[in-house]
Amino acid sequence: MAKVYVSSTIADLSAEREAVMKWLISAGHQPVHSYRPDSDTVRESCLEDIDACDLYVLILGHRYGFQPDQDNPNYLSITHLEFRRAKQSKVPRIALLRTIVPDITLSDWRDPHKTQLVQAFEEEVRREVRPAEFNELGGLIQGLSTGVQHELANLRLVVRQDDPRTLQIVATLTDEPRQS
Repeated sequence: MAKVYVSSTIADLSAEREAVMKWLISAGHQPVHSYRPDSDTVRESCLEDIDACDLYVLILGHRYGFQPDQDNPNYLSITHLEFRRAKQSKVPRIALLRTIVPDITLSDWRDPHKTQLVQAFEEEVRREVRPAEFNELGGLIQGLSTGVQHELANLRLVVRQDDPRTLQIVATLTDEPRQS
């Protein structure tokens, strides 16, 4: 079972978030998100929650999202900050990009400044990962399942250098006398 952080804007992607959460649970994974009351700011709790996860899933639509003022010199959205934090924390990232705008009133396409932010974020995502594109829930789930399976297979193959258990295994192997 993997802990999977799910990141997206809420107003425009509620059906997609729900579908991703349901799929993760049915596949035996634990979805994680930061939309619950706690004593931290939204920014702090989101970023800290990512660090405790095995995978990060971004669902990116056509809305930039909330941009906190505090500790945010570049005035990035929470979703954008989460994407960068997953990279910084070396949490494998899966990006799912919506290719259609089903309801323009729930997008930022009428605001030129916000549209530029959405486009710049999407360009950054495309530079850093190979996203799956979708225009309906079936395509979303196909991209999600393919991405999760691929990243989990990679995690099983890669021995993390910063894992103290890895150092213990290496030390145990090198401390054993060789037999001729």
